[in-house]
Amino acid sequence: MANRILSIVIPAYNEGATIHFILDKVRAVALPENMGKQVIIVNDCSKDNTEEAIKRYMDQYPETGSECW
Repeated sequence: MANRILSIVIPAYNEGATIHFILDKVRAVALPENMGKQVIIVNDCSKDNTEEAIKRYMDQYPETGSECW
């Protein structure tokens, strides 16, 4: 369990086709030992498949659904 958490807020509006690129970049960042990531995605009433794309990403990378990754 991480002692410290970095919270990352990602605003998303109609990002269904690109949100995975952003999440890949966030997931690839190495943080110092004992530090975890908390990613908060704010889906601002997207008209496309943003929500479904986020859910697919979470299914593909189950660790992203945990409190910290």
